[in-house]
Amino acid sequence: MTIKHHNPKFLGSPKIALDSNKFKRELDEATYALGLLEGSQRKLQNPSLLISPLSAKEATVSSRIEGTISTISDVFLYEAGGKPEHTDSAQVSNYRKAIKYAMQELQGGREISHSLINSLHTILLRGVRHKGSLGEYRKDLVYIGKLGDKVEKASYIPPEFILVRSYMDDLIKYIKENPEISLIKAGLAHYQFEAVHPFNDGNGRLGRLLVPLIFYAEKKLSSPILYLSGFFDENRDEYIDRLHEVDETGEYDSWLAFFLRGVKTQAEATQ
Repeated sequence: MTIKHHNPKFLGSPKIALDSNKFKRELDEATYALGLLEGSQRKLQNPSLLISPLSAKEATVSSRIEGTISTISDVFLYEAGGKPEHTDSAQVSNYRKAIKYAMQELQGGREISHSLINSLHTILLRGVRHKGSLGEYRKDLVYIGKLGDKVEKASYIPPEFILVRSYMDDLIKYIKENPEISLIKAGLAHYQFEAVHPFNDGNGRLGRLLVPLIFYAEKKLSSPILYLSGFFDENRDEYIDRLHEVDETGEYDSWLAFFLRGVKTQAEATQ
């Protein structure tokens, strides 16, 4: 059987042509909302107090998208040494640990890199059920489909594992060096991470975590408090459709318009 892998364009490729007129309004509104959020944060005497509850909510929602059931109170109880109602709380707590670790590393001058991404993957999946090796890019075939489906029924087959390192080299170089507007960069980087699916497990959570880390690393936010999982969860069908649309057409504009709408929505909800 011939397996047809999807190979997205490299982000550094001139083949990626964006028509900013198709998402100009969304970009303007997202930029304004992000600025208001940062302004509100700077007015607080201790903005770090926001990080714990917001990261708990994000960890819960992002994990729920992957089918992990837990509540914010479960997470706090688990982290305090108690026994929460839901047994998946360790996965959600790991997400919070990953957020905290990434923030500390970026504060210390570390850049988004292979080693940071692999470290975050290790933290996310340490001590919980997972496929593949912790902190290592995949070395075999993965595919996306319904539970129990064989590869021939897959809805999406990422690039072959031998190409993963090249794609991740390109992604990291794009994040570090491309002068693109941070909002556009984060949207394209999130799509690319999901399309490459560099790990056997944990790609969704890590791909969503990448968004606030880019805003934080590029100093668009003084704390990584803007999370999009709530918007993606509430608009799950459109989220999946927009990602698949890029896969099928190679056109990024509709995805970026959707992504920017998410930034605006979540920034306003966080203020």
